[in-house]
Amino acid sequence: MVAAQAAVSPHTRFLREGETDTVTIRQDSYEPRLVLTYTLLDFGRRAQSAELAYQRLLAASFAFNRRLQEVVFSVEHGYYMLDAAQGLERAAQRNVDLARTVLAAADQRFAVGLATRPEVLLAKQVETRAVYDLENAHVGVKNAEAELALTLGIPANRPLAIESLDRQPLPADLGDAVDSLIDAALAQRPDLAGRVAELRAADAAVERAKADFLPRVGFRGHYGESIWDYTFGDSARRHSSEPTYATVFTFDWDLFRGFDRLNAMREAEADVGAARAALARTQLDAIAEVWRAYYDYRAAVRKLAFADALLAASQEAYEATLKTYQVGLSDIVELLAAERDLATARYTLVLSRAELLTTAARVAYAAGDMPVGSLRGP
Repeated sequence: MVAAQAAVSPHTRFLREGETDTVTIRQDSYEPRLVLTYTLLDFGRRAQSAELAYQRLLAASFAFNRRLQEVVFSVEHGYYMLDAAQGLERAAQRNVDLARTVLAAADQRFAVGLATRPEVLLAKQVETRAVYDLENAHVGVKNAEAELALTLGIPANRPLAIESLDRQPLPADLGDAVDSLIDAALAQRPDLAGRVAELRAADAAVERAKADFLPRVGFRGHYGESIWDYTFGDSARRHSSEPTYATVFTFDWDLFRGFDRLNAMREAEADVGAARAALARTQLDAIAEVWRAYYDYRAAVRKLAFADALLAASQEAYEATLKTYQVGLSDIVELLAAERDLATARYTLVLSRAELLTTAARVAYAAGDMPVGSLRGP
């Protein structure tokens, strides 16, 4: 360390006995100096302090990267939810068209005396319900837009135009890759790397506490000048100066400080145990998160396949029932049941697709495989 120092003593007055009388001396003194202090040997204090700061910086960097991954996942989730809400809106509109088709068929049969008034009223009831569901779907889209806007950090009243994911290729089945995903998570998740850095920082703190039991060897030197302005009795003001310098080698060793160093070392060792336990806990959480996300994703793949088959079967059943109703071979209850099943199948397909995309993103997030640009920990 290099420091500049100065000692100033203005207007100093003192008396001095002369041969015949007492003489008054008035003096102004200045002593500027440049001081160099350097620690030659501290038995690891500086090295461990630097390691402690470096590992804490790494832990903060990894935590920041994990937060970025969380933001990426939140944006993806919000996007998929908005796409699903828009899909539900389109499905609700098709259900309204479907209900009006059934109502028109009931009106035609009623007009020629082949249907009763209650059948027409049942069809009208279903059509009204479909319009009600369509209004709910409109509200769902607006709410999903607000959620995505909030995630993006933009005003909710700003229009959000997103590209539909209907034609986007779906993620492939992961097969039996759960063990590989767990290994990848343990190797690359930033929060785990941050826990490792915290453990290393705790180890450095222990070594730093142990180093406090040892002495310090250092060097201290200064160079300056002593300057005086003074008057001797009634004589004229005089000026004097002379250089000052010194070099000193120092040896400091605190032999006893009331057990504070011992307690600090015990505290640091306890922090190591806590950091090791936190690392183990985070590893278990990561494994469980990957495990759950993996099987949720595999289930979503199968449910989407079932939803596709359900929609195809429901569409075929509805068309067949409508034709038989038009020729009088089935009643309105059967037709309305087929219509309800087809509407449910459409909603199921939209939600299954959104679930598949969301769980795929959750797998990537759980495995720590979401890119965050160049902001990666060393």
